[in-house]
Amino acid sequence: MNLLDVLAVIRAPLEQYPPSVNQVALLAEAGLKVGVVDCYHPDFVPHGFSGRSTVERFQPCRHTQSHKEKVPSLGVRLWRTLAFRRCVSRMVQQNKPRVVIAYDPNAMFAVGPLWQRLNRPKLVWHFHELKPRLQKSDGFLTGRAVEFSFLHAARTDLVTFSDARRAEIFSRQASLDAVPSVVMNCPRRISQLPVDRLASKLAERGMQGRVAVYFHGWIGPSRCLEVVIQSIKWWPASAVFVMVGPIAEDYRRSLELLAASVGVHNRVLFVGPVPYSEVLALARGASVGCSLIADQADPNWIYSAGAINKRFEYMAVGLPQVANVGPGMKEIIENNDCGLLVDPCSPEQVGQAISAILASTEMGRSMSEKARNIHLTKYNCEVQFAPGLQQILHWCGRGESST
Repeated sequence: MNLLDVLAVIRAPLEQYPPSVNQVALLAEAGLKVGVVDCYHPDFVPHGFSGRSTVERFQPCRHTQSHKEKVPSLGVRLWRTLAFRRCVSRMVQQNKPRVVIAYDPNAMFAVGPLWQRLNRPKLVWHFHELKPRLQKSDGFLTGRAVEFSFLHAARTDLVTFSDARRAEIFSRQASLDAVPSVVMNCPRRISQLPVDRLASKLAERGMQGRVAVYFHGWIGPSRCLEVVIQSIKWWPASAVFVMVGPIAEDYRRSLELLAASVGVHNRVLFVGPVPYSEVLALARGASVGCSLIADQADPNWIYSAGAINKRFEYMAVGLPQVANVGPGMKEIIENNDCGLLVDPCSPEQVGQAISAILASTEMGRSMSEKARNIHLTKYNCEVQFAPGLQQILHWCGRGESST
């Protein structure tokens, strides 16, 4: 007897990856019985799923927030790996899910070679990132998991990626017969805009009425935040830069020192991390969003067009954005007239682009309307995940196959 339709597995707190939260939510809302094996961390408030079926959660071990916590010893990491894998194995044996979805190489390794079993569940591997094989920065355990994902991806029933170019590269490196499907990292469809929550944050800090240039997400070096701060001298005097998200204390101090050195320390605001349910309401109160990426040493940043959540989250609330040039970016940003593309390493280009949007009410309004329209019609999770959801429903005996 199948006690679960779908078992979703991720070796991190599920809430750390909103695209996975959204997929689990859509599966539950479609009436499927869904179980999740993930990790727990006090920084993440469990998502409250609604829908026709409940979502059961199983969290056998803790997660480490590497940007602010010391990496545990090898013994602790090994214990967590074994505990996680035992939990996944037990869930598969006891609940006999019809479909198992693994959301990262460590989860794929924990699920193991299900293709060897009789009456096995269908197996879906979704890659949030493109991990190079035998990357020196990977530890032994993660390295094994990454190699496992390359060696055995062809044995699964469905492979998906968040970016088309990442999918193409992985297809070649893993010798797949077909390029994986693409499910871009888009938020749920937002038919009604949230109430602006940013204005009150600015008022609390004595910045009432200031124009906000906005960033949300993990605050780290690859996000070109130094360039944005250096670009402030090209902005109107009323504009401030608001950053929402987790940040290491040392990195925060470095940004504060940079802002002071260029004379804009009173125009940079750190809000800190907030629950994902609040970020869109904060973005709603901004005038321009920043979604710049620059790290030529990491293929995940070179090929990131469909994978950066904030690009699509800004669109969802009608926020014009300034984004980096790069593969796939013209198709998503420029062709849809919802933002401007710039060299992410040029403070002048970034500053002039932000200033141009702020200075032109007509440009800002047009970009806002087009961003909302493309969100409602294409760049939302309901549309992006529709083929995968249809296929999973078919495997669970609830609908026709998408193939």
